[in-house]
Formats: sequence, structure tokens, C-alpha cells
Amino acid sequence: MKQLARSWKVVLAAILLAAIFPRQADAAMNRAFNTALVGDIVNFAGKQWIVLDPATSYVMEVGFEDARPFDSAAASYFDPTKSSNIGNWLNTTFYNGLPNKEYIQNTVWTLRPEMVDSEGVVHQFTVTANFALPTADDWANIKHYFGWMSQKAFWTFSPDTNFEFNKLIGTNGGGYPVAANSTGVYVRPVLHFKQGLYLTPGGDVTDSAGTVGSAEIANGSIGSQHLSDIVKMNQSPVFTVVQGQSFNLVVAGSEDLADGLSSGGVTVRNGDIGDGYIQLSGVLPTNGIQVLKLGGYSFVFQVIPAPNTSTVTATFN
Repeated sequence: MKQLARSWKVVLAAILLAAIFPRQADAAMNRAFNTALVGDIVNFAGKQWIVLDPATSYVMEVGFEDARPFDSAAASYFDPTKSSNIGNWLNTTFYNGLPNKEYIQNTVWTLRPEMVDSEGVVHQFTVTANFALPTADDWANIKHYFGWMSQKAFWTFSPDTNFEFNKLIGTNGGGYPVAANSTGVYVRPVLHFKQGLYLTPGGDVTDSAGTVGSAEIANGSIGSQHLSDIVKMNQSPVFTVVQGQSFNLVVAGSEDLADGLSSGGVTVRNGDIGDGYIQLSGVLPTNGIQVLKLGGYSFVFQVIPAPNTSTVTATFN
């Protein structure tokens, strides 16, 4: 699974260059789900899920549900209305046992490519459900995060080319057609979350934007904001900066980034920084979440409206 390639113990000293006036500093803590990266791990309903597509909030369970036939009556199509079918189990028994079901997007899933008959009529093969199974293509796109193999064989949403059998992913990571009533094949559900959800620093899916908390800043004193477990499974540090104001972030890490590297108005300056440290300097003119990639790292900036104040120190442990 995808993690930060380097281990960082991040200590952030953020000096926002502006006049200092007394104020209370509040900053959004959670980040929008769509700032995640493919391969990130998120937590939902007591299970871990790997992100397949951040833009559509599409995820697959990292672990496995118990083995069961795709369809005990040997039908090869995913059908939530049929009691013998894996689609029915996923969208009744499995779905009903989960908390926060309101986060899940009821989705139209494509069973197979549309077909045009001899009379020119287009036939579409779709099903609407909360849960489905990963396609063979889904697995092909993310299997390198699992070392190209799978601990257990699991069902996919994809029938084989003649639509008589279903395709499973074997423990060697390859796809094989088998009869739908085969046993000993495990289940890895997939789902789309609704748009507008957030991720906490620990990777939990939530509908709350959250807060970091408050830091009293008055008479030039420096308040502290503390976040724990913020660098976990490739979740980027969240740096809070003020819209349109210059900032310098001094970050302690295991390796330096190249001096002069820049992205989106932020530049790495290492001339006067000691070994193991980098300095990020810049101005971000637009409010909201911005994800900037620098030297293989993704840095998430929460840009807040310009306040009257200015000096914040945030420590990431």
C-alpha cells in the first residue's frame, strides 16, 4: 500500500508576515475527500479502504469479507434483486450492518459494454446499488500497492469475454474465469462516497469540516496548534496559511528538497537552512484547500481569509 516514501517527523514553524494584532486563531482541520491521492488509505465503518479515484470518491476495501459464491444458482451477472447473488448480500446484509450509511452514494454501475442489436437498438446493461465489486481494470490500476499479488482470491465485477463465467483475481494477482457458484472466493466491496465529505488527519471519513482548535495570539506571543498522526499512509501535512500574505514554513524531515523547486506560488529555499530541514516560502492568493506537489511530496495548504493577526506556530507530532 502506498505510504510516504520517507519517514517524516514534521515540526512546522509558520511565520505569517503581517502586522500583529490580538485575535483568536481558528483553522479548518479536516480536508476535502477529493484532495486524497490514488492509493491513499481511508477509514470507514471500522474498515480500511484504498482510494481508487479521488474525484468520484471511489474506494475498495483493503481487507476481505468472507468467501461466498458469486451466485449460488450460477448466474454470471451482478444482481442485487436476486437472493442467490453476491449483489444482494452486499446491498442488504453487509450494507445494513454498517454505520454512517448516509455517506454512501447509490450508484449506477455498468455491468458490460452497451450493445447495438441488428435493428440498431442500443441495449445498456447497468444496475443501481450502493455496493459493487472491483472490476479487473480497477485491480490492474492499483495492484502494485499490494505488491502485485493478493493474499486471497476475490471476485471482480467483470464477467469473462463470453459472459458465461465470472472473473476472479487469484493470489498471484492474475485474473481467471470461473463458474459463478464456485466456493472459496472472497469479497472486496467497492463504493462511491457522496460528494462533500472530508478526511480527518487520521484518515477517517466524516461529514464534518472540523477544527484544529484555537490558539490565543496576543501581543506578539506565539500560540501552538497540535495535530497527531497527521502523516499517515501518505496523507500530507495540512499547512494553514493566510490568503495573500507571505509565509515561511520551516519543516524538519529526513531529507532535503532541492533549493529553488517551486509549484503554485510556493518555492523551496534551503540556503540558510540546516541539514534535514527545508523552508517553503510563498504567497497563496486563493482561499480553500490547495494541494501542491514538490519533489515527490504532496503538501496540503488550507488558505484562510486574511485576518488582523499573525504569528502561528504549529507542531505536528
